[in-house]
Amino acid sequence: MSSIKEKFILLDALSSIDNFDAPIRLYQHSILNCIDLSDLIRLYSYRDCPHRKLLSYNISRRIIFAHNKAELFDFLFDKIQNSGYVMRLRLRLLLDTIAEGTDDERKMVYFNHFITSRYTHEKNAAIRFTVHIWSEEIEKLLIKQYENQLDYSILKILVLKKSWKSLEGIMEFTWGKTEDKYYKSFFIKHFQYFKFKSLLFLKEIDSANFLNALIKHHKKVSDDQASSLLSTSNVDDKPFTIWRLSNLNKWHIIENEIIEFIETLTVKSINKNEMKLP
Repeated sequence: MSSIKEKFILLDALSSIDNFDAPIRLYQHSILNCIDLSDLIRLYSYRDCPHRKLLSYNISRRIIFAHNKAELFDFLFDKIQNSGYVMRLRLRLLLDTIAEGTDDERKMVYFNHFITSRYTHEKNAAIRFTVHIWSEEIEKLLIKQYENQLDYSILKILVLKKSWKSLEGIMEFTWGKTEDKYYKSFFIKHFQYFKFKSLLFLKEIDSANFLNALIKHHKKVSDDQASSLLSTSNVDDKPFTIWRLSNLNKWHIIENEIIEFIETLTVKSINKNEMKLP
């Protein structure tokens, strides 16, 4: 039987062949498939590993169907502890794949290790992994982490798990914590899944999105209410408020606003053109 070194000599020979019509990749993976997976991962973890992309592809495909997942998990997890940043990232991507198929104890080892990582991408990986270990305790932990440091990936997991009650609980907190529309827009597009009473706080602090909540919950909007919401909308939100009121056919409310908008732009255009005259 050929040694690993001899197999890699054959890989080198195949890689040197310049023939796009030949099924070179199939022959390369045929060679790699005959190298023990643990040995292949060990080679992959070396800094000067040859054919790294080829090995990465082969390992990631074979690891899914491996019978000794627990053993491979322990091997990879141990390797990660003593690896530099780049190699740690590469090995963690392999660990991600195999962790899903391991026992609950190892799944928790994975989560507990990476959720406390100093690297953002590892924390995000741990958060994504919670779909495999979901529980009331995990949900509470994520809420606490979100409140300590806003994390968009936590919101996505909560929606995936349809944890509407938890999202309702942190929605008002989010409005008070950040002006970032990226976070707010996440809640806005899910308004219809929240209880309407959880959206009432918007009435005093965000009239434009309170109108959005009214519409998504099919609430009747009176003329007085429409006028009030329009008058309290800030400059940036007013165009959206006008547009939403137009969907309710509130022309008599928005007509003057549209006319004023046109007049303002017309005057600005005239002044600009006058400035260009000699």
